[in-house]
Amino acid sequence: MRSLRFVFIAITAAVVCSPFAAAEPVRLMCEGKLMNEQGDGTQNYTLLLAIDLGAGKVEVGSLGTALIVSKPDADVLVFKVRPGTVGAESTGAINRFTGGATMVLRVAGLERSFDGDCRTAQRLF
Repeated sequence: MRSLRFVFIAITAAVVCSPFAAAEPVRLMCEGKLMNEQGDGTQNYTLLLAIDLGAGKVEVGSLGTALIVSKPDADVLVFKVRPGTVGAESTGAINRFTGGATMVLRVAGLERSFDGDCRTAQRLF
């Protein structure tokens, strides 16, 4: 009985103290090139991401939220728009070691691709 109680306490502690349990989202600043769907024009572009591993989602600037579909320990974090999303849509991948990022952003029916590099974003004040 006593060992069963210890096992329950150990499992509860592992879940509550998980590194993802109450962690703040990781904020990234991604800089790169944004290309329109025809591929005939590019522009420099900066995109802010908030990655919440505990909730399994990525907030892509002001474009909305996408679900993380890769395994939690994968080298490349992959996210995909929620099925049935109306309006802005975002799908992409970020390499956790190099910071290399590729994304497809759809806003008002216009599709653009982003290719760049991400790094941890720090608040200025």
